[in-house]
Amino acid sequence: MRSTDERASYLRLTLVVSALALAFLAQLFLRYGAIHWAVAPLLVAAGCLALDSIRPAAAPGRDDLPVGPEPLVLSLRLFGFRLSAPEAGWLMVAAACLLMAVALRNFGLSATGGNLTVAWYSFGLAAALLAGGIAVCDGRAVGFIARARRGRGLEIGFSNARHWLVLAVILACAAAVRLHDLDIVPAGFWHDEAQSLAIAVDYAGDPGSIPVYETAGQRPSLFFLPMAALVDFFGASVVIPRLVAAVFGVGLVGATYLLARRALGSPSAGLIAAALAAMMRWEVNFSRIGFDATAGAMFAALAGWLTLRAVGSGRTGDHALAGLALGMGMWFYISNQLFLVVVAFAMVHHWVVNRTPFRRLLANGLALGLVALFVSAPLVQFAVSDPDSFFLRSRQVSLFHLEPREVWGERVLEGLGKHALMFNRQGDPNPRHNLPHAPTLDDATAALFVLGFVFMLTRWRSTSLLVLPFWTVLMVMPGVLTAPWEAPQSLRSALVMPAACVLAAYPLHRLLKAFGNSPYVRLRAMAVPTVAAVLVVIGLVNVDFYFNRQAADPRVYGEFSTDQFLIAQSRAAEVSRGYTLWSSRHYLPGMMDDLVGVSPQVRVVSPPQGLPLDAGQVASGAAMHFEPRERGYWELAREYYPDGRFSEITAPGGGRALYYTAFIDRGSVEWMQGLRVSYVDDGGVVREADGPLDSSVWHATYGLTEFPYEVVLDGSVRFADDRERVLVWDGNVEAEVYMDDVAVLDTDRREVVVRAGAGMHSLLVRIRAEGPDDFLALKWAVVGNLPVPMGRGDLFRGSVRSMGMAGRFVRQVDGEAVLRISPSMDVFDYHPVVGGRHLATYEGRLMVERPGEYEFLLDTHSGPVRLYVDGVLAAQEPGGDLAPQTARLDLPRGRVGLRVEHEAEGSGSVRFTVLWRPPGGEFVPIPPAAIVPSGDALLRIVR
Repeated sequence: MRSTDERASYLRLTLVVSALALAFLAQLFLRYGAIHWAVAPLLVAAGCLALDSIRPAAAPGRDDLPVGPEPLVLSLRLFGFRLSAPEAGWLMVAAACLLMAVALRNFGLSATGGNLTVAWYSFGLAAALLAGGIAVCDGRAVGFIARARRGRGLEIGFSNARHWLVLAVILACAAAVRLHDLDIVPAGFWHDEAQSLAIAVDYAGDPGSIPVYETAGQRPSLFFLPMAALVDFFGASVVIPRLVAAVFGVGLVGATYLLARRALGSPSAGLIAAALAAMMRWEVNFSRIGFDATAGAMFAALAGWLTLRAVGSGRTGDHALAGLALGMGMWFYISNQLFLVVVAFAMVHHWVVNRTPFRRLLANGLALGLVALFVSAPLVQFAVSDPDSFFLRSRQVSLFHLEPREVWGERVLEGLGKHALMFNRQGDPNPRHNLPHAPTLDDATAALFVLGFVFMLTRWRSTSLLVLPFWTVLMVMPGVLTAPWEAPQSLRSALVMPAACVLAAYPLHRLLKAFGNSPYVRLRAMAVPTVAAVLVVIGLVNVDFYFNRQAADPRVYGEFSTDQFLIAQSRAAEVSRGYTLWSSRHYLPGMMDDLVGVSPQVRVVSPPQGLPLDAGQVASGAAMHFEPRERGYWELAREYYPDGRFSEITAPGGGRALYYTAFIDRGSVEWMQGLRVSYVDDGGVVREADGPLDSSVWHATYGLTEFPYEVVLDGSVRFADDRERVLVWDGNVEAEVYMDDVAVLDTDRREVVVRAGAGMHSLLVRIRAEGPDDFLALKWAVVGNLPVPMGRGDLFRGSVRSMGMAGRFVRQVDGEAVLRISPSMDVFDYHPVVGGRHLATYEGRLMVERPGEYEFLLDTHSGPVRLYVDGVLAAQEPGGDLAPQTARLDLPRGRVGLRVEHEAEGSGSVRFTVLWRPPGGEFVPIPPAAIVPSGDALLRIVR
């Protein structure tokens, strides 16, 4: 028969394994929305852990033993006086207070523009002296000196070398995960990171002007100081803000170890919690972005560890050290201000449960609070002197500022519900914080976390255990009480991370103990490998999730100002190649270009400005970057310059375009400029000239030697705007001039006034050359100016031709009309062509190469749009919430008429796209080359 101890060991192992199995079952229910089904297994799982916890009292572990002061034998002489260790400590504290007074006085003078170097050095030395003074007064910090004086030397004992080796391996893994490809994952460089780096560059350049609170970054300046130091040594780099965050992330893993070891009373529990923190994707994400959340979480973990240590020992010195960590946290993340409530809860709970004297609670609380206030004194001073700047960000995102009073309660309850499900069902929607809507924790960690949370609610008499669920609930409140449409908010809830790791570590630690206490050698031997295997699987799942799913997701990939950052890098490369730069207005140079070390001149692409290109404005070539809304311009450039290099830039896994690029060599630009010249002799033989005509002036010496012959000048001319222009023909030949297939000049009509839409227009000139002195000069000018010949920058040939639809924009107030050729039916304008409410009419002819059934669709974001095909209403988009209407039409081969009517309000941007579905195809935007402009808005003879 088995002994009682054996049966008890099996029972405990069964209880723990059952608890874990039920917790995973509950997580499955929670993950798929069956919340009511998850309650029962979760409660039973917590009950199993509670039954397992009923056991004979064991001797406390090393961490649980009260730590008494070592005998103080240290003394020193100072100016003839012999001081004991406490006296020396108090002297250090007094010196710290004097230095802090100097710091506060100098910080207070910052408004006058004075140098703050003395203030910062005084503050740093004051904080160091205070920490040293607390340690000396406490007594333990000088114990090794006392032992050295007794001849024992410096002794550092390692009770378990394997334990410390495992911790070192965990920290090394944490560092590797946080540093791997830090410069390219996440892709891009988010605006806040860029701003932090820019601030650090300013600090490195002028250390004497570093303020207490950085109003540009809306956070205390201490987070920027390590960045400034790195910039000073290595120069500005995108890695620097992320490297600082990664270092704090590794520090958070170490602090989580200390917290778990103290809270759960076991070094092995600390290792499990540290392993979870090292690979937790929530923590890894914020450790790889230049945010200060990981720094705040690290100091919260340190403050929690030191607080639990303090309430366990009852020593005032430990409480003062906890206050030091608490005060330092307030320099990094705004949520750390609320963590004071967690510290107060732990102290008050311990006082109530253990019935310690109130005077001790008061003295210890006063020591903790005063030290925290001392360390954060410059911040407090700034908050009092400039509350508007200090609390600006809090007001901007506060629920109480954004929502009316009558819905506050409803919004808080909604926020609590969303944040409660953030861990295991539906997480943060922000792609910079998370894979949108994915749970913040993986399924295994989430199950362990919820089980640990529920179980510790039953241990209400244990301060070390009960403080963890209290910590979790309280520190999600910064997310709950901010913008409700952002909920759940994993960034503002980042201080929950160390508590979540400890809560999730507890069930695994119980499993380790259940195996380890088995009477059978094989089961005991399975203890560490089993838990280690679980941790390795959890780690691999998290690492794979972050690097392969989250980082490569198109929504995440493009969210870190990725387009602007990659474009800035591309510009730096293209400038070095001698390329001239064009871009959408959205991509004009800014902070990103400054950070990559270039400040290039960039022209805005807004056809007909910038497209087609003028070789006179191009160096070695042209580099163009288009935002997704201006895809139509990119397609137009691709039609104009088929020899160019065109790319659609997306995330590695595909998805929507981030931006579009076009790289066109100077030779391609030059080839497309000028007019094509052809000669037809009397025998009907056509000979094409070797090169284009660079202007609208032709002379017989350019042509054949045998007369007569016919000359054909063919190409396109660009009208920069729709003002009335006079066209003049000067020459001694017979000629005809056509624009947009309209005869505008001939031998009998040598001058005409036209009004044409801004854009490209076809130009055809036929000349009859009779002798060597024949010439023709086609001139133009805005009415009222002196006509001059058309130059090379106005004339184009080949694939650079008139495309798109002729638009007429009529303002309803006064009937004013603006004419412009829209080169693409993927229309986007930052501002309406005319102000106020107006009707825009676009007309063109669509080339149908394959007869059959076609379907048309309109995609609009700005008012009702109607599409007519050969006079038949083919599609309309009413706007608002009404569904778009489409029609199927049988179209013959050849050209059919298109007409688009757009009713615009005249405010905000204009955007709509005309799509078609050819037979057997999918809906795609109509390509620019398929449409030729037509109608009165194209060209009109005025007189």
